[in-house]
Amino acid sequence: MPQSAVVVRDGFSYVYRVGADNRVSALKVQSGRVLGERVEVVSGVTPEDRVVGSGGSFLSDGDLVRLADEKSKPNSASAPVQPAQAASK
Repeated sequence: MPQSAVVVRDGFSYVYRVGADNRVSALKVQSGRVLGERVEVVSGVTPEDRVVGSGGSFLSDGDLVRLADEKSKPNSASAPVQPAQAASK
């Protein structure tokens, strides 16, 4: 997933999962290898999870987000975990 999806707080790595109600929750993850601007996440998320692709450092648990149009993003289907662009409301 994009490195911009991973937020480091208090020495731990997190990503923000977007729920069905468009509210986010922080998930603690373990990162692996880094290749360019992408990072391997080896645990903490599933392929079905929708995660915030950027801007996570501005979010807190329970924040309401609006999803960007995923059709306009290049290569959005190539990641096993679909990153979702989010902006707090």
